[in-house]
Amino acid sequence: MERETIFTHFNKSRFFEGEEIWFKTYIYNNNYQIPFESTTNIYVSIFNESGNIITSKLLYASKGYANGNFLIEEKFTPGIYFVKTSTNWMKNFKEDLSHVQMIEIIGDRQEDNVNLVSESKYDLQFLPEGGHIVEDVNNTIGFKLLNNKGNGVAIKEGTVFDENKNIITTFKSNQFGLGKFSLNAKASTNYSVSISLATSEIITRPIGIIEKKGVSFKAAVTNNDNVIIALETNNFTIRDLIGKSYYLLVHRGGGQIIKLKIDFVENQLKYFLRLKKPELLPGINILTLVNENYKPVAERLVFNNLKTPIKEIMVEGIETQKDSSTVKLRTNINTEINPSFSVSVLPASNESYNSQSTIMTSFLLTPYINGNIENPYYYFSNNDHKTLYDLDLLLLNQGWSRYNWDDIFKAPLSVNYVFETGFVIKGSLNSYKQKAGDLIVLSSSENQIHESGIIENSTFTFENLFFADDTSINFSLKNKNGKLTKPFVYANIFPKSINDNLQNLSAYKKVY
Repeated sequence: MERETIFTHFNKSRFFEGEEIWFKTYIYNNNYQIPFESTTNIYVSIFNESGNIITSKLLYASKGYANGNFLIEEKFTPGIYFVKTSTNWMKNFKEDLSHVQMIEIIGDRQEDNVNLVSESKYDLQFLPEGGHIVEDVNNTIGFKLLNNKGNGVAIKEGTVFDENKNIITTFKSNQFGLGKFSLNAKASTNYSVSISLATSEIITRPIGIIEKKGVSFKAAVTNNDNVIIALETNNFTIRDLIGKSYYLLVHRGGGQIIKLKIDFVENQLKYFLRLKKPELLPGINILTLVNENYKPVAERLVFNNLKTPIKEIMVEGIETQKDSSTVKLRTNINTEINPSFSVSVLPASNESYNSQSTIMTSFLLTPYINGNIENPYYYFSNNDHKTLYDLDLLLLNQGWSRYNWDDIFKAPLSVNYVFETGFVIKGSLNSYKQKAGDLIVLSSSENQIHESGIIENSTFTFENLFFADDTSINFSLKNKNGKLTKPFVYANIFPKSINDNLQNLSAYKKVY
């Protein structure tokens, strides 16, 4: 049950009535990091701001790609809309890997007087690495600060205090309000954090529960070929762990898995493991620590930048020739490639394009994390130390991956929605008496289709059919001598209609 991941590239995100929405959809197999070539049926639906479906299309995909367009007609009144690209197969999975792009239709109407000044509300979250803050160990605690629009807010300075107002440590965030600090905590002590913003606002929050027993779990992605894993426990816990084996699983939902055994011994509270980047999966790797019963106790996501599916293609030059420009691209890939491009061309100062995702974040990050990725262009714009550090902060502050162990163990996957390949036609013959050698013949001259089917109890089925819109389909009855006659046929084509919805509508930020 391999999952499809979808990214759709649009020509714009803001339109006037009478314009057309053009797009190209890319379907990706995350396990093998290649196009999902077996996918053929792509559903594209447009929903209004309330989540009601306005229009939809079923598109044909080939070799992992599909493309199409919508005309913005009168039924599209000015406002916010969402374009969702998905497949029927995706409905089998709890993780939603469909692609949603918010668009705006701009019309000639009186603008409402909207009060854009709202009260500043902040959400300061603490996310300990691995999922736990354990007493008497050196914990790494990630944090993120979000405003009431869900965007990150930079922290100018932060301070960790104990209950007696003693300063334990200080910190600051990056431009997205993400960061981390270290804390060697006592369960009997209450810790709090005070942060100051560039606006001179001060926010104070308690850190949270310190666990008496447990194992801290930290991962450091070095600049060379290594990923260092550090496990640390305390004297309260080690006595319960002696003689028991924990395991570190390195995996990525259905892909290759590495299993490393960790034996806890007396008088040793710290344990280190070294993973070589060339031995890891390209891109995201999920590191899960499980106990002797294979119950997950801690988890961390890391990105392997040494072995990455991203192949660099550079713009070598642009030549202007009267009304046209020729863009020359260059790559260092030695093997033969079959490139497929989609290009949106707009004036440099244009404000009509506001994509909420990129093809690289959609395929390499989004399938594995729960939260929103602010400014997705940033994390793959450079391969320098700061960008990689900020990417690691993003993964640290996402908590556990979208691959939920409880969902897998307690509710095994089942196929409730079929993997569609074209159309299926099911029909029956009225006033028909079966004769030996009879066949039902389906033909469509527009689609160059001519197939024969077996008749059983006056019924027949044709599968894996590909018809263009507004096509005509003909049925004939052929006897054993090859003679064709006109039958009385009642037939249905599946899928009949597009039954789709937009989940978590409130999660999408509406920008007017």
